[in-house]
Amino acid sequence: MRLVLPIVAAALALAGLMLTASSDRPVTFGAAERAAILAQGPWPAPLHPDPSNRFSGHADAIVLGRRLFSDTRLSLDNRQSCATCHDPAKSFADGKARSVGRALVDRNAIALANLGRNRWFGWAGAADSLWAQSIHPIVQEKELGLTAEQLRDRLASDPAMSVAYRQTFHSAVADDTAERVLVNIAKALAAFQETIVTGRTPFDAFRDAMQAGDRAAMARYPAAAQRGLKMFVGKGQCSACHFGPNFTTGEFDDVGVPY
Repeated sequence: MRLVLPIVAAALALAGLMLTASSDRPVTFGAAERAAILAQGPWPAPLHPDPSNRFSGHADAIVLGRRLFSDTRLSLDNRQSCATCHDPAKSFADGKARSVGRALVDRNAIALANLGRNRWFGWAGAADSLWAQSIHPIVQEKELGLTAEQLRDRLASDPAMSVAYRQTFHSAVADDTAERVLVNIAKALAAFQETIVTGRTPFDAFRDAMQAGDRAAMARYPAAAQRGLKMFVGKGQCSACHFGPNFTTGEFDDVGVPY
């Protein structure tokens, strides 16, 4: 034991020196790696209006959608709102394993961020537009549980909401069909949700500095993060699925985890 311990200690010390030397070594990126890194930006990426939503990007619709997002009148018992499960203080999620609307639902609330760049919506991709997805929680019995007729009547009974509705959609809520009111409200909610965008990160600054050829700015990105990035776009092939400015292909993949 007296002979082994010094040998082990020496080996550990040598390994530590090698690790330190490796950590201190500047990280270099090949041409393919640089191209892959640059493809992860810039952020925020340009946002184009949803062609299926004529209120996408409209200021009045965004204001109304933000107001409705926290309005409990969108629920049957006047107790829940969109913000109940999509809490702005929790990255527009709720931190629960399974969310609770009017009853316990099957899944947890998706964090609402960068939705204007998605192709599919909902955990299972049930909708191909954000406004269509926004209808689901309003009418789903376990979530907000409101009918289109109830929604129209509640909005029509509020003078201020009636004015906001007319200003946004250029029609009277009391005169529109219940189905049209439901769709319009969903489109206003979608217009607001499109404005929820994550901020820039140290990676974005590094990526832009690489594009500009600014080595001094690139050096401010920690070496450990650069080594992780090299693995991300290289040997790890993480960017095969986590691709582009939003770090996703927007598609569905089988990760081998049962439902």
